[in-house]
Amino acid sequence: MAERKSPATAAMHHSAWTFDSLDDLLDRYQELAAKGIEPAVPIQHGVTTSLYYRDPDGNFVELQIDNFASPDEATGYMEGPEYDSDAVGPSFDVQRMVEARRNGASVQQLTTRAWALSGPDLRLPVPGRLPQARPAGRVVSARDAARILVGKPAAAMDYQRS
Repeated sequence: MAERKSPATAAMHHSAWTFDSLDDLLDRYQELAAKGIEPAVPIQHGVTTSLYYRDPDGNFVELQIDNFASPDEATGYMEGPEYDSDAVGPSFDVQRMVEARRNGASVQQLTTRAWALSGPDLRLPVPGRLPQARPAGRVVSARDAARILVGKPAAAMDYQRS
């Protein structure tokens, strides 16, 4: 594994992959959890519902859904008081979300900050910043991590590591 980057080093922070629906995102979460791969931190940003995983190089891989149907709706939310008071948003319990969805909770209900805040207090280690701690779990190559997290065949994910 590569040496962990210093937070003061200029580098990529994360890549993001958008899923079509909350159900698709939660299905991927369950597939990964069954393999022992857990998110480093889930965040209800308001504009997105996001699960952040770590690759072996310490980069975040964000799996997310858009919570609004149009860019205008998302912009309206970002111009509002909830976003103004906390641009990052609270962490939430993903397994609790899976169970709530299984029990009939609507996507509209689950993709709100109010729902995220109604669960256990899972504060981010530093308000407004993602954690720097190394996640537990098995170590795989960055290429394989991306392939596993996103669920794409290896041929669709080919790239050169420097």
